[in-house]
Amino acid sequence: MSDPHVLGPGLLPTPFTADEIRAASGSGKLIRILVEQPDGETFERINHLIDCDDEGATVEHWPTPAGVQRTTMIAVEVVG
Repeated sequence: MSDPHVLGPGLLPTPFTADEIRAASGSGKLIRILVEQPDGETFERINHLIDCDDEGATVEHWPTPAGVQRTTMIAVEVVG
């Protein structure tokens, strides 16, 4: 493939190349992904990049525990 945005024949181009992602990421980066199952059920998965180098990275991943909700500072009221 001559275009690094196209991963294979018949596939649409990706928004970022592997090199661009590697340059913007590094060991320790945490990525939250919303996964939608075919039956419509959704859950969040956490990806943790470790041991990054020019060839790739080791990725640890796990689902968020059931019932855990993300909270933003906008939703938190500070009292005191």
